[in-house]
Amino acid sequence: MSISSMEILSNECFYDIFDYLNGYEIYQAFSNLNDRFEQLINSSSLLFKTAVEIRRDEPFRNFTNQMIHLNKHQIFSLHLSLTDPIDSFFSELILDSSLNNLQSISIRGIDSHAVVSFLKSLAYLPRLFSLSIDTFELKGFKDLNIIYPLIFTLPKLKFNKLGFIYGPHSSILLPMITNKQFSSIKHLVINHSCTLEQLNRIVSYTPQLHRLSFTDEEDDNNTKIDNHLLSILSQLTHLKIKIYHTTFDRLEMLIKNTNLKLNSLSLDICLEDANYLESARWEILILKYLPQLNTFHFDYTEDMEGRKKLSTHLKLEESNQFSSLFWSERKWVLETKVNFEFITYSIRPYEKRWYEYAQQPIINSSLQLSKSARLNFTYIPMYDSPKVPIFVVNSVLTATNIYHLIFTKTEASIRHLIYLIKVIPDLTTLKIHDLVLKEQNLSTNETDIFLFISKTNKITKVYLENMTGIEQVDILIKLCPRMNYLQINNINDMEVELFLKEILSIQMEDIDNCLCSLCFRIPLLDDQMMETLVEMINHEKLLINYTIKRICDNIYLHWR
Repeated sequence: MSISSMEILSNECFYDIFDYLNGYEIYQAFSNLNDRFEQLINSSSLLFKTAVEIRRDEPFRNFTNQMIHLNKHQIFSLHLSLTDPIDSFFSELILDSSLNNLQSISIRGIDSHAVVSFLKSLAYLPRLFSLSIDTFELKGFKDLNIIYPLIFTLPKLKFNKLGFIYGPHSSILLPMITNKQFSSIKHLVINHSCTLEQLNRIVSYTPQLHRLSFTDEEDDNNTKIDNHLLSILSQLTHLKIKIYHTTFDRLEMLIKNTNLKLNSLSLDICLEDANYLESARWEILILKYLPQLNTFHFDYTEDMEGRKKLSTHLKLEESNQFSSLFWSERKWVLETKVNFEFITYSIRPYEKRWYEYAQQPIINSSLQLSKSARLNFTYIPMYDSPKVPIFVVNSVLTATNIYHLIFTKTEASIRHLIYLIKVIPDLTTLKIHDLVLKEQNLSTNETDIFLFISKTNKITKVYLENMTGIEQVDILIKLCPRMNYLQINNINDMEVELFLKEILSIQMEDIDNCLCSLCFRIPLLDDQMMETLVEMINHEKLLINYTIKRICDNIYLHWR
């Protein structure tokens, strides 16, 4: 589109478009084009949401500073990312009261030595509501006792995030609050480890706090929790904790001793403590002590050695414990992810899934939700024995039944598939990123397993994300003869007409299969292509009683 063509658009239209664009790129693209665009980008009606990755080359830094200096009244947010520490950039960056619309600052990769002087300059900003600081400096923040008081003096601040990676343990020796030091912060993210005592000192400055996120530090699990900390925790509506050291017994005691009013609780557990997977204790804890809880996010990660220990802790008769009425009524469902070395158990609010788009109406009954547990393999080495994932599945089955199997961004071999389906008899859906058939000559025993599970499995819906050959579809239909819905996201270079003809031919040749619905994605799908497909189906008499429709780039074909 030429400049003259673009100028037909109204200023209001440009403002709507600019709202979705990076302010730095707007300034770079439209400055010095002509008088109209010069006035447009310098108008007080336009506020820049600026995100810049700072580089060392001087012209780039000069342009960034020029853009900020010339458009001070228009900067709404400033997100700066440094690939390596550049102290001089912050000495060149002038932040003062003329930045009267600047409401949000995010700095990533700042050197620890520059933090203090940078924070001091923020005191002049009249409308700074949000501040995020992250550093990758290996030395970390040497003195959080200086940094936190500077943050707490910012008068308008509502959100603060402070974190560093690979830094050493830092002692926080903040004095307890005095009446004149209150901070206005309502949402605090402590992205560095801290003990409960250190947490108590930090939150003593934030009496208006409603949302808190922190990472626990090694602590004496018998340490008494301060009454002031209990008071702050009792006013929170959202709490998020990354747990490395706190046992479930300790967390349970904390919840019981605090009058929590949480609407949302998020736990990321990196500690091997099998008690975290005891659903009965969670049910009692939530019903009695967290009655207002609407959202529960839970991740429990362990390595394979930890799983071996857990397998001896959980009894088989306790299986499916996260599928009780308590969990299904709240629409909180369990998913297990495996990346070969680690297993992560996750509980999340239920979200609509790929196979639900194939059925009308969508039913979210308690019975359906009780059968929503998924097992997701994110990585399986092709050279590994099928016994490795089998061990994982048998271990997971001690915690929950599995109804949905997924291979996300990893190849699945037919050999792995048959062994997995054999040990997961309740499977109803299967989603595969890529099915590998090459060099997959099955032994006599494996062929017998294939024939056996093809007669016994309950899989009715299959999603193949990346199809490289029609033989993949052929073997999936043979493996899952009760499949009534097949979805394919990418048919690669195969002609659409040939693809459809081949699939329908396979379906017609096998009178015992149940396939009656097909969904496949065609990039740049248009009405002309739809007409061509309908004409081919009718001319070739591939189907008689059928419906076909287009939704965006997807074709949905159903027949009887």
